Amino acid sequence: MPQPPESKPSKFNSPKLNFILVASAIAAMTLGAGAGVLLPLASSLRSPQAEGDRQARSSQPQDSQGLQQLNTMQLELIANRPNADLARNRARYILARRARSEQQPQKALDWLQGLENDYDLLAPQILQLRAETLTQMGNENQAKQVWQTLLDRKDPSPAMAEALLALAPDNPSYGDQAIAQFPSYPKTVELAIERLKTDPNNPDLLMLVVRHGLHTEALSNVLARLVGEANNAPANNTPANNTPANSPNSTIQLSPEDWADVGFAHWEKLDYGGGAKAYAKATPNAKHRYRTARSLQLSEQTSQAKPIYAQVVQDFPGSEEAGLSLKRLAEATEGRKALAYWDQLIQSYPDLAPEAMLQKSRRLDKLGSQDSASQMRQLLLKNYGESDAAAELRWELAEKYAQVNRYQEAIQLTQDIQKFNPGNDNAPRAIFWKARWKQKLDQERPAAEAFEALLKDYPDSYYAWRAAAILGMPVGDFFSVKDLLPEMKPHQQRGKLPAGSELLNELYGIGEDQAAWALWQTEFVNRQDPSVAEQFTDGLMRLGVGDHLDGIYMVNSLKLRQQPEDKAAYAALRQQPEYWYALYPLPFLMTSKQRPKSSSSIPCW
Repeated sequence: MPQPPESKPSKFNSPKLNFILVASAIAAMTLGAGAGVLLPLASSLRSPQAEGDRQARSSQPQDSQGLQQLNTMQLELIANRPNADLARNRARYILARRARSEQQPQKALDWLQGLENDYDLLAPQILQLRAETLTQMGNENQAKQVWQTLLDRKDPSPAMAEALLALAPDNPSYGDQAIAQFPSYPKTVELAIERLKTDPNNPDLLMLVVRHGLHTEALSNVLARLVGEANNAPANNTPANNTPANSPNSTIQLSPEDWADVGFAHWEKLDYGGGAKAYAKATPNAKHRYRTARSLQLSEQTSQAKPIYAQVVQDFPGSEEAGLSLKRLAEATEGRKALAYWDQLIQSYPDLAPEAMLQKSRRLDKLGSQDSASQMRQLLLKNYGESDAAAELRWELAEKYAQVNRYQEAIQLTQDIQKFNPGNDNAPRAIFWKARWKQKLDQERPAAEAFEALLKDYPDSYYAWRAAAILGMPVGDFFSVKDLLPEMKPHQQRGKLPAGSELLNELYGIGEDQAAWALWQTEFVNRQDPSVAEQFTDGLMRLGVGDHLDGIYMVNSLKLRQQPEDKAAYAALRQQPEYWYALYPLPFLMTSKQRPKSSSSIPCW
């Protein structure tokens, strides 16, 4: 759900970025074999305190974590304990799940016997599993009784939605209740899509799919029908709920809030032309006006976008969207006219000032004003030396010095990046090339020290892998990594989710990924503007159900955040091992183990 390149999420912002992200994901997986050898080395380079923390975590009892990775015999040893502790309850539930999936319903029922009394947190899910198992056995009447018991609990969990939907064929009012109480639950969305087949212009059902069916195949058709009908409706702000659903030849009238949701859904489908039209009809605030202009620009209608950007700057001065609008105007304006926009950004928007200075210096260079460009670069390094823009500038200058064999100047700039911009993406690359350039100056010992520092400070980076290979460590290189067969161990113990309910954490912790994902759909209400914790949790949920590319993107795009509190939350998250396991998952581990060696190699290093 990440929105165009500025900061906050709303899905891949363009086909080009989509391609880049796919390529990056493939590259990360390709390098997995080398990482498998390198990560143990990286562990040995951690600080003593960090290593002590890791060992303390690993010494905790394992019978309540990583249970989903145990085989049936191991689980049964835990499940047959005399005392009903949490580990025993978890093991029984997992065994029941496995038995049902293996077409052993009676064994599943045996494991579930009375479990809801001991495992209160998962009591609704236990009743749900019992009802599903009875249905599997053909005991429909008993299953209905269990579903009714679940309803009588009046538990607000999605298990109640399952009960309502299971009983809906006999009593459609239960389906109505599911739509009213659990509109975002995936099976409720499926019900809405099914009902649209006989009631295609029902505005409530259409908007339910728009808001909660963003990942369904039906969304495109729903948007087309909704927008087509709404465009024929009288222009007013009557909410969709006030439109008769079944009137002959009815048109659909959407409120400004509805149009904002329609615009967001178009962005999710990468349909920026449709997004521009929808956001233009949404409430005219800074966010919606900016997205109108940005949608137009992304759909190659920049001339139409520019006056809307200018209107955002005029009507919403000081807002984040006004700053972004100035940036887009500057980027889209030719010649010297762009300088005024960069100046306004520098003066009025301190968060964007470093980037504005860098871009202004580049424009001045193109205009032949080298002295002014140089002054602007010096001002950037003086006033915003710790910014990402300063790191980018330092790296550009280092490369230029290296190209003309002025390695000492290039090395000095890489050392500045190492000192002032250690968290920037250019930092590991700068250290790597500092070492390479020192080699060119026959400074082998300092070069080796730089490679070692890279391994210590950035063990997860691509450049650490290259440094390890140069230092003679058994991690392979572009030519030999395909021949390595390191033991790859997937992450087994799951940490606590940073967002979501206790129930969500429990389902996720015991490996009930599909159930956790379905529950998350009901809890994740802040989809258009999620917190760092919510976005990371969403990434984990997607990875759990096999949506790997979107899941990796949700994790990786956290680095695009610009607000100070978001940057702090992201920095803290990067210290957790769960972040790195999510960013570099091993979704094709078994496939890669079975794949024969390839004779091809990559002729670059």
